[in-house]
Formats: sequence, structure tokens, C-alpha cells
Amino acid sequence: MTSSGLSPRAALSEAKEMLGPGTDTTSATLAHILWALAHNPAYQDDLFGDLARAGFPQSMNGTGNGGGSSGLDAVPTLKACVKEGVRWAGAAAAMLPRVVPDGGVVLEGVWVPGGTVVSSSPIWYLRDKTAFPNPDEYDPYRWLGEADGGRRLLSSEVALRDRYYIPFSKGSNVCIGAHPRPYDRGAAAISFSYYELYLAVSHVVRNFRIRLPADVDEQLLPPEQQQQQRRQQRQYSRGLLSTISANYSSTTGSFQPVPLPPRREWVAAVPTQKLAIVLEER
Repeated sequence: MTSSGLSPRAALSEAKEMLGPGTDTTSATLAHILWALAHNPAYQDDLFGDLARAGFPQSMNGTGNGGGSSGLDAVPTLKACVKEGVRWAGAAAAMLPRVVPDGGVVLEGVWVPGGTVVSSSPIWYLRDKTAFPNPDEYDPYRWLGEADGGRRLLSSEVALRDRYYIPFSKGSNVCIGAHPRPYDRGAAAISFSYYELYLAVSHVVRNFRIRLPADVDEQLLPPEQQQQQRRQQRQYSRGLLSTISANYSSTTGSFQPVPLPPRREWVAAVPTQKLAIVLEER
């Protein structure tokens, strides 16, 4: 880049923008998702069942190993799980400055002159209490409808949520990881970031049961959830969680929304505790 006349400082900044956002953001989001799933064995089994019925797909629109014709994009419980994880973790929490064009603009009745730098963080929208009730809780069911066993993704009914769901920013400066992969076509086109998360979560859930370690810090959970968590851990340790049946499906009543772990700062995805989990081979 420097050979094109770009200063070393600007070149370094561009390089960081290309490398950084695709590493910590994805890994932090995946860690939060798996930790949340560890609190909810029932949702794990529901997700495992949906993946099994789809033939454990390896691509967005390809064929599953089990002979199914569905892709990852056709598993609503997986999409809801990942979409809620992206919203909940808020890994890309940096301020996103924009310069007001010449001529100025009126924002919410306030005149802002041209050349003014305005900025906000995606996390402010992702934690909006109107668009996302109980925003600090991980609850994939906020993206699932009641019809068809709770597996149908909502669409027009959540216009406000869709408007405020901007984890990758918006407009011409949207994160490059949010662009559809160039070799994807049609309705199955998906961003590289989502493909990474869909594939990672599906592989983990397919091969492992996820649970919390025996010494998990339960202080984050209300007393009734602490008690249920202990019961779930005992069930895992005794091997009492049976293999799911073909027609098994969980309900919102059995799902325990997971509170956001403490963080160094409100607008950071750096928790002050380890998001420890245990993977048990299926």
C-alpha cells in the first residue's frame, strides 16, 4: 500500500482494519454463543435435531452429509441462535464516525453544520429496549415465531428490530465481512462472517454436548435458575439426557434467557470472567 503513495501510518491503519475485525469479533461472538447454549441443553437438542433433519449441511445451499438437500440457511433455529449471539455479544462496539456533507443536515430537529463529525456505536442500537425487550439477555426465541413449532423466522412483524439490527454498521461503509461471498448466488447468498458462525456452531453442536463446568460461577443467575442449572448439571454428569427423538422440539417455556456476563466496559465485548464451557462428545 505504501508503494501507491499511502503513508505508513495510513497503511498500518488499513491493515488493522482488514485483519482485526475478522478475528476477535468472530471469536468473541462464538464464545458468547457457546456459553449461552451451555445454559440451555434443551435448545441444544432442538438445534441438533433440526440439523440432523437437514442432513447436517456443510454449506449454505449444498447437500448435507446425511443426504439432506437443505443448507445451513434453511435451519431457523441455527439462524436465530447465531443472529441473537451477534446482537447479544456486540463484538463490534467501536464508535463509527461519519462526516456531515456540505450544506449540513437537520437531525431530530437540530441543525448540524456540514463538516461536523457525528458518531455512534452499533451496540447502542443492539441494546435498544424498545427494539429488543430485555436486551441484555440472550434469547434466540425473539427471532422465532410461534407457528410451525416455533421454528419460523419472523419477518415483517419485526421491522423495528431489523432496522436496529446493525452489528456491521450500514451504508457504503458497512463491514466488508457483512458482504455476501462472491461465489454465493441467489437467496442463499450470505456474508462470510455469518457463514463462519453458522458452520462453527453447527459443527460443535453436531459433535458435542455443551455444558457448564461444575465450578461455574452462578452468581449471575437468579436463584430459581441457579437451582435449575444445578439440576441440569447433575443430569449431564449422570448421563440422563437421552438422545433426542425425531419429533422433539423445545418451547420458549423451557428456555432460560442468559444474562450478559460482566464486562470491562458497557460498550466492550471483553467479559471480566471466563466464559468456561465443557464439551462432551456425543
